[in-house]
Amino acid sequence: MIVRDNYRRVFLVLSIISLILSVSLGYVSALTFDQNEYDSAIWIIKQYRLLVPMDTELCSSVVFECNESSSPAHITSIVIDKTYNSLGAPGYISALSFPQLNQLYIGFSQPVTVEDPSQSIINHVANFASLTILRLENEPTVTTIPTNISTLSLLDTISIVGDGVTSITNLFNNSKATTIKLSSTALTALTIDGSLYLPNVTMLTITMAPSGPLTFTLLQKSFPRLNYLIFTGTTNTSVTFYHNLTNGGALSFLGKNSTYTIHVQDPTDIQFLTIKGRNSNVPDVTNWNQLSGLTVESKMLTTYPFTTFPPAISSITFSNSNFTKIPNIPYPDTLDSAYYDNNNLQEDVDFDFLLQNMRPNFVLNVQYNPLFSTPLNTSRVCNIYMFLYAFTAISPIPDCLSCYTKFTNQQPPPQQFACDIQLTSTTGMVLIFGNFPVTVVEVGFVIKQTTIKQLPFNKAIVKMSYDFVNYDQYPFGGIIDFIPSISTYENSTGTSAFSFTGLSFGVLNMTVHNSYYLVYHEIIYLQERVAHDDEYVSVGSIIKLIGNFGTSLQQASVTIQNVVPGQNSQSICNIVDISETSINCTLAAQMTGGMVTYNVTVDGYSNTYTFQLLTLQSQCQILTKSCHGNGVCTPNGDCICNINQGGYYNNCSKSYPVVTSSVVNDQSTTQRSISLMGDFGPFGQAGISIKINNTMNCIVNAGETSQTNVNCTLESSPTQYGLASVQLDLNGFMFDGKRLVRFINPSSGGTTTSSTTSTPTTTTTTTTSSTSGGNPKTPQEICEESTRNCFGHGYCDENGKCQCEPKYNPVDNCLTQFTDNSTFTPNTTSPSSKIDVDGVEFGFDLVAIQEIGLDNEIVKELLTNNWMTNITSNNSLLVSASYQLVIANESVLEDTLVTVNVSFSTQSRTIPFGGQVLVLDPNAIKLSVGVSNWIFSSNVATLRVVLKSTVNIQQSIEYECQKTDIDTFTYGDYGTLQYLRVLKDNVQFNGRFIDFALADGRPTYSQTLLINETQINDQESVAMIGVTLPQCQTCILDPDFTPLLVVNEPGDHCDSSSNTWKIIVGCVVGGIGLVAIVVGTVLYTKKKIIFNRHNKAMHAKLKKMESNNQ
Repeated sequence: MIVRDNYRRVFLVLSIISLILSVSLGYVSALTFDQNEYDSAIWIIKQYRLLVPMDTELCSSVVFECNESSSPAHITSIVIDKTYNSLGAPGYISALSFPQLNQLYIGFSQPVTVEDPSQSIINHVANFASLTILRLENEPTVTTIPTNISTLSLLDTISIVGDGVTSITNLFNNSKATTIKLSSTALTALTIDGSLYLPNVTMLTITMAPSGPLTFTLLQKSFPRLNYLIFTGTTNTSVTFYHNLTNGGALSFLGKNSTYTIHVQDPTDIQFLTIKGRNSNVPDVTNWNQLSGLTVESKMLTTYPFTTFPPAISSITFSNSNFTKIPNIPYPDTLDSAYYDNNNLQEDVDFDFLLQNMRPNFVLNVQYNPLFSTPLNTSRVCNIYMFLYAFTAISPIPDCLSCYTKFTNQQPPPQQFACDIQLTSTTGMVLIFGNFPVTVVEVGFVIKQTTIKQLPFNKAIVKMSYDFVNYDQYPFGGIIDFIPSISTYENSTGTSAFSFTGLSFGVLNMTVHNSYYLVYHEIIYLQERVAHDDEYVSVGSIIKLIGNFGTSLQQASVTIQNVVPGQNSQSICNIVDISETSINCTLAAQMTGGMVTYNVTVDGYSNTYTFQLLTLQSQCQILTKSCHGNGVCTPNGDCICNINQGGYYNNCSKSYPVVTSSVVNDQSTTQRSISLMGDFGPFGQAGISIKINNTMNCIVNAGETSQTNVNCTLESSPTQYGLASVQLDLNGFMFDGKRLVRFINPSSGGTTTSSTTSTPTTTTTTTTSSTSGGNPKTPQEICEESTRNCFGHGYCDENGKCQCEPKYNPVDNCLTQFTDNSTFTPNTTSPSSKIDVDGVEFGFDLVAIQEIGLDNEIVKELLTNNWMTNITSNNSLLVSASYQLVIANESVLEDTLVTVNVSFSTQSRTIPFGGQVLVLDPNAIKLSVGVSNWIFSSNVATLRVVLKSTVNIQQSIEYECQKTDIDTFTYGDYGTLQYLRVLKDNVQFNGRFIDFALADGRPTYSQTLLINETQINDQESVAMIGVTLPQCQTCILDPDFTPLLVVNEPGDHCDSSSNTWKIIVGCVVGGIGLVAIVVGTVLYTKKKIIFNRHNKAMHAKLKKMESNNQ
């Protein structure tokens, strides 16, 4: 009977269990998915060969987490770190569907194989609208990263790691992520410049293998919140960084084979700098006032990159560098550690001087310096907390160091060695057992309470209080793998504070120790942050504060105040709801944006948080550079442009109306039809009135206007010739520009008062003249007299022009001869044009690009002192050097592009330019300068290219046994500088400036002026020369240089001891532009040329040569 009852009880229990299981199983089987999401999950399982049920039980696996409370259910997390055996082909899927997926992590520690390598999950990521965390690490199908990932508005963390990644187009441009990591040794090229906009990223980690030199520019407008940068280069190449951010934080440049050059515009708030590249250049960090940690490993480094220690420095590491001595600068009382291991230390150290301000927990590492044998003859070394000196020649070792081998990490002490141990007290003590006899000191402490608080710029502060602590041995706190930037102790309250940068949220393991005692302590770091649903915050926007706000939650308030100097806007944020971890509130008043402080009070407890507030106004200021300096941003994010004689569009970046060039369509007849090119605005051209030279009305042709072109007709033909100005009125917007239209005098055979031809053939003026009482001289006779029969290397034809022997230059009336032995070595750092003739050098520098206002004032200036260079050579026949100006300041000009191209060839060349074909002689040097995307302040502003050259105050030559003064500057009509001449050691360098340029692809006129001349000694001065250009979006200047020789043939009545002199004359062959630098030596022979002696013979000689060539 008892047995039967027991069976009944067992049966009842089993029935209940069965019922429970059936209910449970019924619940699982009742779980349903949208078909597309279910198919997507099955595709994931088959593609990655997962041991996961291919039914609704997949949510019970470690791979998938699901939101089972919704109907249908949704997958919220996918975590894959292992693959197994094949489950069959996944089949083609056009789009994966995971509408509530928050986290996607696929990462493998070793290479794996997926089922279908032709299908990559990264091409589906943009469909996961709820995704906040994306981590793909060593996923084998990820090779190219699509740009549409940036469209995920909730994506906060991006980590793509794998050596299969070969390309990324724009580094997740416009993404809202706060953390980005990209790592691949197959990634050879990457662009980081002003085109990027990553408004929320605080940590950026990049590992790549550059295939050649790279330059990265980090601008404030692109990275307004970035404060932690880690870059690793895996190849032996140079990488240059321009850090133009105002944010603080940490910079790390890793990769022992890379060569780094770092330019930091504002180091005010940078706390950590790490450079590990064996040949890297290190910036001077003397004035980096917040720098706490400095780590450099570079064989180029032989001493400190500072003259005095930065005021906040706490650790220095110069491992694997090339120090021969420790600089004799006392360690400051802020320094916790100094590392010099694996250097070349040899010289002795004055430890008494070096350690006079030493901290109690100081660590000194000089290991692996085999020639380092400095004596340790001071008691100060005994007070070093940890002294690492293994593998050095230091001997003998003081007894104090031998007693504490645990803390010096050295070899055991000599045999029979004994430490003198003294017991000072027995109260409140902790016993520390080392390798040798026990010592007892008052070093113990008990941690009472620990708090951690998030600070702006990815910083955090840990505060710790103690029940017992010895002030002489106060604890020092650290988090594993992080060094605190600030460590303080207050004896009165018994608390320590440690400041960190770049901590990850979650559980953190702390080490808390003094010189003798160490404990491990665990803390939890919760994220405190601000978010908002609206991309740009305005009145009524909901702001979400995430943090720890307690459990009572009876009363709460939030106020927001702008902390940027000069912007004192503030607002209440009306609380909508509150929980222990979040507060939602709505903005009550319009804010200017930028860095703001949130003052949060909950149940009488207050705290402040500083974050970036993105408003429409602040976004306008970032994206438009405050309306490009030509206006102001309104609270609604619109640009209100300045008021002047012209108008603006495109957020005040472009001014109008502007005339850049012109064409007289009927120049050979009435010269009344004129086409004006430029920018006449995008709002229509009705109501334009035009005058030429302020006097001639030009009637606009109906139907012949556009934003870039306006045609008009003069009421009558011009009566004054040369260059004329243009006045234009477009509905009240005025323009006035000089030297824009050219009229030709029909009575002078189609020339203006002065002209510059693209293919000059002579410099001789051959107007008919007569002597007193005699017959007028013919052009041929005048040519013979003025050129001394073409300097003996040709003859004068009946038109008065020199016909030269082969290889002689007709531009100089046969005085000069083309050379066959020129060499050209391009400058590797800048496009400074220099040329050398037998040790005599002449050159000029491109100093600046300036914007000139209506009253000739300098409105903006761009100094040209930092260039990127690329030099190529083609079998020594063609050498080309390209230069691009690096604009490293945060200004409206940061998007301006300044390029210079220099080319040299030993062969003749023809180059099309400006509608003409330029013929360059052998050994010619061609220089091309381009300026694009300049932001002008008004429609009447112009550009000026500034050149600098050293010239003589007085100079002369001797010709025909007589001294002749040579003017340094020669001016043409309208006061335009045409020629520059400089004599050095019988070498004359000639510079020729032409009034021709390209504006937006069309020929236009330029003017060259001497800006100023400054005497530098009794013989020389520095001349600043400006070449002006009309307002244009793309301006191109194109001179060239040709080396020439003149052979000296002594006369029969002058000293004939002179040698052959060389000449290099810059010959502008169809060049339009900046300056035709004519560099050269002119041979002025000391002989008397007899005019008629061989003229006929030379004529016959040339005729014979012509007949032989036929």
